[in-house]
Amino acid sequence: MEQNQELLDQLKKINSKLDIINHPIKNAYYNFIAGVFRSLGSLFGTMVIASLFIYLLSRFNFFNNFNNWSKSIINSVGFPSLSSPAPDQP
Repeated sequence: MEQNQELLDQLKKINSKLDIINHPIKNAYYNFIAGVFRSLGSLFGTMVIASLFIYLLSRFNFFNNFNNWSKSIINSVGFPSLSSPAPDQP
């Protein structure tokens, strides 16, 4: 008797899923909602990983070191100072 009840419950679940698949509007709605939540999850996951990456780089003083390295490259190549004002145009 217990197995029959489990079987009926599983058949009801299958039947409800088939109802959703057979109705295009319901199917589109559920797929739209699933896509929204999937994209939000990807966005928040990317934000967490990027913020952790930036935090770790700041702990290692990467940005100051990169700034000093880039300034030394610019000076060795001979580019004019980036902070100099542009000449006036007539």
